[in-house]
Amino acid sequence: MLRDRFYRRMANPEKVKQFGRTESGKRTMQTGNLSKLFLLRLQEGQFLVSNTSVTLTQRRFAEDVSPPGPAREEQWLRVKAARADQLLCHVFQNRSRFDAWERSWQRECVSCRATSQA
Repeated sequence: MLRDRFYRRMANPEKVKQFGRTESGKRTMQTGNLSKLFLLRLQEGQFLVSNTSVTLTQRRFAEDVSPPGPAREEQWLRVKAARADQLLCHVFQNRSRFDAWERSWQRECVSCRATSQA
C-alpha cells in the first residue's frame, strides 16, 4: 500500500517540469528524474538526455527513445550501464530541438565568460 502510493506520487506527471515555448506555445523541453517508470511513459521518437556529462562535450546518456517493448527494456539497461538512472534528465521532442537548445546554451556560456573577464 505504502509502496503503491510512493510510485503514484513519483510518476505524477505534474511533478515533471517543463521549460521553453515554441512560437505555437507548445513546450520544447521537459525535465525530471530518470526512473524506469519515467522512461516507460515517454513517447517513441523523443530525445532523452541526462543532465550530467562525462566530459565537457559528452553527455552521460543521450539517445532517441526506443519503441515500447523489449527495445525499451534494453534502453533502460543502457541507462543503468551509463549510471544515469535516478539523475536529472531532459526530454526533447526530437534530436534537432536538443541541438538547437544546446547551441543557444553554449552561446550564453560564451557571453557570460566574456562579460566576467571584461
